[in-house]
Formats: sequence, structure tokens, C-alpha cells
Amino acid sequence: MRRARHMHRSMVAVLAFATSAVAYGQDCEPADLFPDAQAFGTWSGSSDDLATGDLNNDGALDVVAGHSRDGVYVLLATRPGTFGPAVAYGGPTSLPFLDVTLGDFDDDGFLDIAAVKTTSDPSSPGVLVLLNNGDGTFGDPTEWRFSDQSRVVTIADLDGDGNADLIVGDEEGASQPVLGVRLGNGDGTFGVTRLLNASAFPRDLAVADLNGDDRPDVVLSTATNIDVFFGSPGGLSGAVPFATSIFQSRSVAIADADDDGDPDIVFAAATAFDRPLTPTVLFNDGAGGFGEPVFSVESDSNLSLTVGDIDGDGRIDAVGVLDSSTFLWLGDGVGGFTHVETLASTSTRSEVLLADFDNDGATDIATTGDDNIEIRINQCSSFLPVVTQQPPLSVVADSGTIVRIAVEAGLGTPPLAYRWRRNGVPLIEGSPYQGVRTSELAIRASSEETDVYDVVVSNPIGSVPSRPVVLAVRDTCIADLDNDGSLTIFDFLAFQTAFDAGCP
Repeated sequence: MRRARHMHRSMVAVLAFATSAVAYGQDCEPADLFPDAQAFGTWSGSSDDLATGDLNNDGALDVVAGHSRDGVYVLLATRPGTFGPAVAYGGPTSLPFLDVTLGDFDDDGFLDIAAVKTTSDPSSPGVLVLLNNGDGTFGDPTEWRFSDQSRVVTIADLDGDGNADLIVGDEEGASQPVLGVRLGNGDGTFGVTRLLNASAFPRDLAVADLNGDDRPDVVLSTATNIDVFFGSPGGLSGAVPFATSIFQSRSVAIADADDDGDPDIVFAAATAFDRPLTPTVLFNDGAGGFGEPVFSVESDSNLSLTVGDIDGDGRIDAVGVLDSSTFLWLGDGVGGFTHVETLASTSTRSEVLLADFDNDGATDIATTGDDNIEIRINQCSSFLPVVTQQPPLSVVADSGTIVRIAVEAGLGTPPLAYRWRRNGVPLIEGSPYQGVRTSELAIRASSEETDVYDVVVSNPIGSVPSRPVVLAVRDTCIADLDNDGSLTIFDFLAFQTAFDAGCP
């Protein structure tokens, strides 16, 4: 079965921890990254959430916004980074759409919309699903109830059947927060609701495999702590609370903040009730365990926060919004964030997301709130290569076999060039080496090739090396004196020559 296609406002952050922080952006001073904002869409009232994805499969990212009265606004890209008029679906209504997410719910290859319609009326469904007509337009919504007051929504394939499932932060009655799940049927409909108890006042959701078991785990930020619902063969386990000492937790994202290969939880929180919210990290111990939260140096408050690499250095940064300001926080690669720039908007901003809207390889910013959506195109256009898949630390091979060592460098300003080295000395094409100027090096193993290898990846901006790999070669046949992998007359002649020479 074809896997469901997912896209949520935090997906950039979820994917970012897979890259290696080995490259540095060029000419990327914080003040110069996002000099201008261009407004798209015009409406009365406020927008409370954003999602992005290619809704009509034309290769350009489109934008979806939840509105306080008019339902869901869709802005299709006219070209990468530029958008047409906002078209409303699912409204008008007196109820605000607090949260939106995108996923292929009917498995037709086009992204659909799920939106939370908040209400205090227990008889009113909390999530509306709008199916894509195949061209970026949408039909009438279907309504799906979870509990009494849905707040936030995301998606994941919880049961591994290839269908997108709905996950909602909800409140049952006046006192019991819950996580609601409806498994997708793959045709735009969903199964029965399952409710799991959660902590007070659900604020935001994120999904990632936190403990390395190849099952999606769900992170729910609440007013009092972070709840983690670990994936299991039966779906999701009960809530495991972390960061129980925080105050005023808000938005949450998943990213490798300290570049150790494990996804961490990054969220907006405060050290005390009367303190501002700042980027806060729960560091993953590699098995889905988290210690005490680590707060950034306090600065301006951030109600909505997301993460991604905005300055091209391979490290996770943070972007937050509050009132009419957008705040840039640069990451140090070990989990710390420093506030470096504040960008002004003409109206209040309530939500932020990061994506490459103009397809130039750099991360751009979208914010929404009163009146419109603002797009800030990243002006840092040149980046050194980023080695996204490093070679192994060591390789052991038998003499005479072919050893292949490969890297991937999926990021960086093209064109990319490769040059493999041995102990820092560039290799020359020809036996025993093949592919010395490609992403994969082939070596005919012999005891003489036991050594340390790496590759330098270059582009017009500069060069970065991969991590080194140690090749150890085992001799499998003592009689193969010329190390060509086979026994021939030449091995006998080599033995005779050595025998006639005698011992020194």
C-alpha cells in the first residue's frame, strides 16, 4: 500500500535532525537574512495557524491558514515564493479555526486539510476534514468529533497501515484534558475515537520516533509540562510527563538541537509564572528519556515557536512570534539558543512556520495573524556543502574484495564536486581505486590499502571534509603473494623470487 503523504508546520523541524552540522553559511549575518516581508491574502479578523505543502503538485509550496471566522484560507503559489489570493473553505462560522494540518487522507496523491474548530458545545464536532479535488481546491468538509473541546491537531501513521491517522489535543468536560486518536481508513474517513488522559490545557503537538523503535511517538505540550505518548504495537501508550517544573508551555517541535543524532524536544516555556517564554530543550538520552529542561537566556516572550536552520550553518535555530514581532534565535549546535534579531510586522503575528518557499535551498519564514500572511524570503543564497550521510567510522574487509565507501551531500549551492583522500592525500583514479571524484569510492582491498580515508565535498563557495573512515583489510590467503585475489603462476614466481633471495 502506498504510504500516506504528510506535511505539518513542524515537519521541517522533524526532518532537520537528520543532517550533519559540518557546513557554514556564507554572508549570513542575522540582520541581513530577512530584510523584507511580503504580505499575501487580505482578510478581516485574525488567522491562528499555518500549514504548508504542495496542494496541486506543481512543485511549489502552497499555504493554508485557519481563520477566526471564515474557516480555512488556501493560498496557492503562482510561482515559488509568491501566492495568489486567499480562498476560504469550510466557513463562514462564528467559531475560530485554531489549528490546521495537511495529509493525504484518501490516498489519492494530493494533500488534504484537517482543521480544528474550537467550540464549547459538546454536540459540535471539533475537527473538519476537507478533501483535495486534485487541483488545490477543496470540497465540503466532513466533521469528526473527538471529545468536548478540540484544541490542536496533527497526523501520523500510528498503526503502520500506510494511512494518515488524526491526533487531537482535546478537553473532556471542564477538567480532563485528553489526547484523541482516530485511525484513518485511507478513503478520507476515520475509525472510532480513542481517548488517552493528558495534562492540563493542550497547547501543541509534534510527532517523531523518539526512542528508535521505528514507531511514531506523540509529544503534547501543555500548560504545566510536556506529555510524551510512546508508540506501541497497539497504538499509543499512556502519557509520560516530562518538564513538570515549567510554566506556560506553548508550541513544540522536534529537532536534534545538540547534533548527537537523537531527536530532542524544543518548545517555548518559562522558568516562572511571571517570566517570558524562551526556547527550551529537553535533551534525548538516545532511548526516549529526557532530563530536566534547559532554558535559553531570557529575552522577549514567544507564544509560537518553530525550529530549523535559518543561517545555513547546519545547526538548529529557532524562530518565534509575539504581538507584531518575529524573533530570531541562532543555535550553537549543543542545544543553546541566542536571541540575535527582532523583525517588525505591521500587524499582530500569532503563528510561524519555516519552509523553503522559493526553492533556493535556504529556509524562509511565514507568519500569520491579523490581516494577512507575511512571507520573508531568506537572502542568504550561497551555502557550503552539507554532508547529510557520513561514511561509517570503520570498515573491515577481506583481501581481494571490493570495498565501497559512500557519502551523501544533499544540501549546498550546486554544483557539488567530490575528491577522496588517503591520509589527507588526494587519490588518483586507477587500480586499486575507482570513483575518486564521485560520491562513492571503490577500493580493491589488500593489506597495503589499510589506512584512513575521507572525501572532500566542494562547491563554488568552498569545501568541507567528511568524517574519516578507517579501512582494515584481512589477508585471507597467505599464498596470494601479489594480492590480486586469486592464485596464479605469478604467486609461485613471487614465492620463488623471495625463496631465492634467502633470509637477510
